[in-house]
Amino acid sequence: MQAAVKAGRFVWVAPLGYLDPKQKGSVLTVDPERAPLIKKAFRLITSGVVSADAVLRTVNALGLRTRKGSPVPRQTFNKIIRNELYAGWIVSGELRVQGQHDPIISEDLFKAAQDVLDGKAHAPTPRSSQSEDFPLRGFIRCAHCGKKLTAEWARGKGKKLFGFYWCYRKGCCAVSIRKEALEG
Repeated sequence: MQAAVKAGRFVWVAPLGYLDPKQKGSVLTVDPERAPLIKKAFRLITSGVVSADAVLRTVNALGLRTRKGSPVPRQTFNKIIRNELYAGWIVSGELRVQGQHDPIISEDLFKAAQDVLDGKAHAPTPRSSQSEDFPLRGFIRCAHCGKKLTAEWARGKGKKLFGFYWCYRKGCCAVSIRKEALEG
């Protein structure tokens, strides 16, 4: 088995998105029904707009099912979105080899999804730089941590007092500057 893995063959039961080889010693084949939904799940995760649970609900609603026909459980889904097999790699213990099978997603998409899941990257929110009040929101970065600045109005008694840009990264708060000063 170790020799087969070193040769880039997946020797276990095929995970969702792949079909078991018809002949022993062959490579995995992409499941035409489930693979597009697996790919969609990774794309939704990298959007950063919804949680992994929301992505699971979405792909289950679109028809992703286990081999027995039931909706994919959370634990199985978490294994899927962390499995490098979908990006073309076979991992067994300390061994990591390029598989002979066709990947369902690119390695870049896999890495981007892992960054979002690990909290290392966030996709821009829909309002990131689409505000007439704060045209620099999402373009200017924090000098301390490098995250994009967000902006909002300081309010008092229901009125907008002044606008300011600030770093929203938890624990940073190194930048907080008034709108007029930054835009000027």
